Amino acid sequence: MPLSNIKVIDLTRMLAGPFCTMLLGDMGAEIIKIETPGKGDAARAQGVVKDGLSWYFAACNRNKKSVTLNLRSKEGKKILTQLVRQSDVIVENFRPDVMAKMGFDYPRLKEIKPDIIYCGISGFGADGPHAHRPAFDFIAQAMSGLMSLNGSEGEEPLRVATPVSDLVAGLYGAFGIVSALVRRAQTGGGEEVRTSLMDGLISFMGYMSANYLASGKLPKRTGNDHPILAPYGLFRAADGEVAIAPSSEESYQRLLTALDLTHLNDDPE
Repeated sequence: MPLSNIKVIDLTRMLAGPFCTMLLGDMGAEIIKIETPGKGDAARAQGVVKDGLSWYFAACNRNKKSVTLNLRSKEGKKILTQLVRQSDVIVENFRPDVMAKMGFDYPRLKEIKPDIIYCGISGFGADGPHAHRPAFDFIAQAMSGLMSLNGSEGEEPLRVATPVSDLVAGLYGAFGIVSALVRRAQTGGGEEVRTSLMDGLISFMGYMSANYLASGKLPKRTGNDHPILAPYGLFRAADGEVAIAPSSEESYQRLLTALDLTHLNDDPE
């Protein structure tokens, strides 16, 4: 596996961080997940629990080894320091000041192991007016503007059903870590990687934000329709709904042929 020689210390919980380290584990990295003594990751008690196992927790914590450790205690900090010396990557998704208060911010980690790669995942980034605020997917979806585009015109904004901000932040975190590993192989140096729920969602606005920055016009909610292409959307048929998305004139003509609707090309005159 591409990361089979990489050891990762996973200080994350709930979703964004665990999804990040899960991706690294899927690529072969050894993941050592450190959990709170007595209760573990809060996700262990959420979602559908079957035979004592939360499937929410299992869905983003496969390919990991778990150990409980009190990181506020002297002994816990000593053990974590030993683990850092033996590892390549450390990932956390606390608020930006928590690692510093525990004595394990990036400068301190570099003292312990100069080539360590440190990834911090937060709600709003490492600095700025909201840096130290806790964040949840719903809040990130609202503040990023994503919800203003989701739903139909004239209706209230809608949250995307999946916790997309957590997943995007975790994905960017894994991408940043892998990029840092490539640089370390070239230079021998470590790296600090930062990602956040808010930044990730704003980047995923794609051409919607680009069009706004170019024109100054706020995009409208269009539901299942497309703001540029037509026909594009969900159409009701005799036996249910069908999603249609021809992206070019050629594919549109093929659609008309398949539906025996080529007469729509006839001049109405």
